[in-house]
Amino acid sequence: MVEKIVILVLIGLLTGTITAISAGSGVMVVVPLLAVILGYTMHAAIGTSLLVDVIASINVAYSYYRYGRIELRSGIWLALGAIVGAQAGSRLASLIPQEGLQGGFSVFTILSGLSFFTELLGSASSLCPSSSSGTISIESWSQLQSAFTLAFPQDCSARAEAPPSCWCLST
Repeated sequence: MVEKIVILVLIGLLTGTITAISAGSGVMVVVPLLAVILGYTMHAAIGTSLLVDVIASINVAYSYYRYGRIELRSGIWLALGAIVGAQAGSRLASLIPQEGLQGGFSVFTILSGLSFFTELLGSASSLCPSSSSGTISIESWSQLQSAFTLAFPQDCSARAEAPPSCWCLST
C-alpha cells in the first residue's frame, strides 16, 4: 500500500511539472503509467487522470492569472465548448471496450509525438542558430514536453552559438 502511494505521488510530481511547464495535460503521462505500472483499466486511468488534470490545472491557471497571463473571455468560451465536448466524449468512452480505448489512446499518443517531432524538424532552420550542424532549438514548452516524451533531451549550454534559452536536440 505504501509503495502504491509513493508511486502515485511520483506520477503526480511528474504530471504537475509537465502541466505547469507546458500548459498542457498530464494525460499522456498519467494514463500509461497508471495502466502499465499500477494495472488500472483504461477507463479508470483516464478518469483518474482527468480528475488530476482538473485539480492541477486550477492551481496552475491561478498562478498564470496572478501574472496576468490569461485571456479570461476566451477562456470562458473555450470552457463552455470543452464542457459540452467532455460530456459527449465521456459518454462515447463508456461505450468503447477496454482494448479499443487502449488502442485508440496509443495511436493518438504516437501520432501526437510524431506530429511534434515533425514540427521540430521542420522549424529547426528558423529556430536554432546552428541548425546546419544538426542542432534543433525548442522554444515552446509544448515542444519541450514532446522532446522529453521522446527521450531526446541533450544539454547544449556548452555550445557558444546556442543562446541560454535555447534547448537543443542532437539529430
